[in-house]
Amino acid sequence: MIENLLYLEITKLITANDVATLREILPMWPPPHLPALIERLPEQNQALVLRALPKELAATPFAYLDRLTQQRLLNRLSPEEIAGILNDMAPDDRTALLEEALAPVANELLALLTPEHRAVAQALLAYEKETIGRRMTPDGSVAKSTFWGRSRKRGAEKSETYRTQKHRFWFFATEPKIKPCTGERQRGCEHD
Repeated sequence: MIENLLYLEITKLITANDVATLREILPMWPPPHLPALIERLPEQNQALVLRALPKELAATPFAYLDRLTQQRLLNRLSPEEIAGILNDMAPDDRTALLEEALAPVANELLALLTPEHRAVAQALLAYEKETIGRRMTPDGSVAKSTFWGRSRKRGAEKSETYRTQKHRFWFFATEPKIKPCTGERQRGCEHD
């Protein structure tokens, strides 16, 4: 019920073209509800709501929109706006969008990325479709020492680093004994 009332208020602001108030109110909207709000709006208003969000917040709801809504927004947003969203998206979300786009569209979208983000996207897209490689993130994750202690009792954890150009992807696999990590120091690894 509250969501319906808020939706009505947002549509009133859109109808009144009160972009300043939208910019003030939308960042306070619960983030998980933004994609549903955008999808519920008429097509011509969806881009307005996305534009009213602060640039650093626009990528998150965009990633959770259904593909048809994403396609419509890509057709309505400027190349600069698209570049901002794509560069702020999580690598795995960006890969999912790129792999579903037609090749010419995907190439146009890749061209909008910064060189660093383009390299990550191309590295992930190099993996075959429907493989875990396409769902990886170059952002490492660190396990707490309590986790490592428990995992050593059940079977030792080994962290391997896969490098593509300048990017690293971490994989964790269970092995019978602990082996030291190679390369730079990483948290959670044993070193010589």
